[in-house]
Amino acid sequence: MEYKEGCIVDRIIFEANSYTVAHLKHNGTTFTAVGIFPLKKGETVNVKGIWEVHPKYGKQFVIQSLENKDAHLINTEDYTAADIEAFLKNLKGIGEKRAKLITSVFKSSTLDVLTINPYKLVDIGIPESAVKTAYSQFMKERDMTELKLLLLPAGVTTKTVKKIYEKYGRDAVKILKENPYRIADDIYGFGFIKADKIAQKLGIDAEAPERIQAALKYVLKNNEKDGHVCLPRQILIEQTAELLGFSGDILDENISALISRGDLVEEKGFIYLHDLYRKEKFIAEKLKRMLAANPPNKKLENVKEILKAVSAEANILYTKQQLNAVKEALLSKVLVITGGPGVGKTTIIKAVLEILRQNGWKVELAAPTGKAAKRLTEAAGHEAKTIHRLLDAKYSEKTGKTYFAVNELNPLDADAVIVDEMSMVGNDIMYFLLRGLRDETKLILVGDADQLPSVEAGNVLRDIIESGAVPVVRLTEVHRQSSVSSIIYNSERINMGSMPMFNLRDFIYNEALIPEHIVEIYMEELSYGKTPLDVQILTPIKKGEFGTKNINSLIQEAVNPPSKEKKEIKYGDTVYRVGDKVIQTENNYEKMIFNGEDGIIEDAYIDKEYNRHLVINFDGNIVDIAEEEIQDIELAYALTVHKSQGSEYDTVILVATSKHFIMLKRNLLYTAVTRAKEKVIILGERKAVWIAIKNIDTSIRYTLLKERLQGFSK
Repeated sequence: MEYKEGCIVDRIIFEANSYTVAHLKHNGTTFTAVGIFPLKKGETVNVKGIWEVHPKYGKQFVIQSLENKDAHLINTEDYTAADIEAFLKNLKGIGEKRAKLITSVFKSSTLDVLTINPYKLVDIGIPESAVKTAYSQFMKERDMTELKLLLLPAGVTTKTVKKIYEKYGRDAVKILKENPYRIADDIYGFGFIKADKIAQKLGIDAEAPERIQAALKYVLKNNEKDGHVCLPRQILIEQTAELLGFSGDILDENISALISRGDLVEEKGFIYLHDLYRKEKFIAEKLKRMLAANPPNKKLENVKEILKAVSAEANILYTKQQLNAVKEALLSKVLVITGGPGVGKTTIIKAVLEILRQNGWKVELAAPTGKAAKRLTEAAGHEAKTIHRLLDAKYSEKTGKTYFAVNELNPLDADAVIVDEMSMVGNDIMYFLLRGLRDETKLILVGDADQLPSVEAGNVLRDIIESGAVPVVRLTEVHRQSSVSSIIYNSERINMGSMPMFNLRDFIYNEALIPEHIVEIYMEELSYGKTPLDVQILTPIKKGEFGTKNINSLIQEAVNPPSKEKKEIKYGDTVYRVGDKVIQTENNYEKMIFNGEDGIIEDAYIDKEYNRHLVINFDGNIVDIAEEEIQDIELAYALTVHKSQGSEYDTVILVATSKHFIMLKRNLLYTAVTRAKEKVIILGERKAVWIAIKNIDTSIRYTLLKERLQGFSK
């Protein structure tokens, strides 16, 4: 081993993944050095290593350890040992245990050691390979070191730190120290709570305007997750006071300041985030324009003959109610068709589709999710797309945001658009859909208004129906050939407020007071030749012994236990294993997978840089998910009822116990039951079923869409 002191980096020949080939000058002599160390031209380093002769490039000095004399030392005075430890454990190759060891030995000098002579870490037992990996990342990202020291202890992920650095550059720390709450506005997914942790660390005053205003916006965003588009001013004040721990005129004053600045909008005593206000207003105005526009210049001939042919092909007879729905769909510019399962909504879609297409109309079918679109395609005999695909959603790597190529400047080339499962459509996607349609395009909205409202903010289908501004056809007569099915019969009973009639065939009740009983019933269903894709457990909640998290863990252990032949990774407290059924819980526009899509894990691995990966087959779309993206993947043997919207399963196992009391609502029970095609099994307590039936969901979603459609304007 040879030691060379005071070498100057003369030239970088090659650099990739921190493997560097460079010319170093030492005592007037230049030599080639190689190693896994990032270097910069002009730096002075001490190197230790051995000489080797490369068969192609000749004699080279292979660096085994390095001291960087010119490396910029980080000012760590403002950071605690815990901050440094949080920073270290996020370096590849270090982790929590090694981070604790390193900081316990080197204390406040830890980062100086890592910068100047990382091989001191080998002396205390850190493997050389881990030191090289960590040092390589540290040097490559050293401009972000202080930013990481500030953010990682607050629970910010490394991926988000990089996004922040990309946004603010080298001034990131300075910008955040001036106003840490700015980050909540500028960086997607970064909320008030994390920003407030950073602010407290920086000593920002509790009643600083930037803190109060960030809290007000956070409360509005948080309520958006609960379905609200806006909030009454007083409720906004009360919730913000609870969050901050103080109240008074100061909150009201800051609301007014945000309104003056244009961040918030007030209308009729309701406060909106500006973006939500703009979108809601656009939806109402666009629908009004579509209702007033001239229809496409297309013929509508041979309607009776086409209907007769469709009827013969499907072996059905249209009733007066269904014929009226077809007539309204042909005559109306915008129409809502609503009704429960088995009333013929899809039959009507197929009839309208054929009449329009055979008259030369260009018709597009759409649904909110991939599963719903697939079901509509099969039922209608014509391709249906997800709304995102219909609007040609694209991801911009440059901005990190998604945009729709179909918009008001490039509208959809369609004479008519039919959208199914409208109960799932919230304000946001409705805004983008309408923005992509010409005013004269015929729009037919189909859905069951008695189901749970959309996960997204808004109550679009119900607001449109209740406004009276758009024609509505209500289908009430069950015509499906399987109308003898207890599922349809009982869904009607539930909707009317009556207890379902249980049997031993296709609508079964079973008492289940322990979660293990749910596993037994699930395994019994699989023993009949069904797969996890055919059988779905639904429960109202995520947490607790009867929540999705615990049930998923128990089912995974029973259906897909650990095995030497099956790869797996752990992320958080969840183990993901090849063969597991999973669901995407947030829209991932970069990978083009969307909230509610489920799939099967086909591979699980850790790459050379210690990143964890899952390869998931989403109904033929195979996607590689890595690190922070995995937090949006959940096991899907058991789902909340909300997550099941738009899907159908052969068998639904619904968990209903009195422990779910606060969540037990009639529309939740109705939605769960109508997800099943062949069999419903309710496990739990009869009392819980009765509570749900009698508990009509009276919770209000704050939105003014209905009023806008009724002609209310500012």
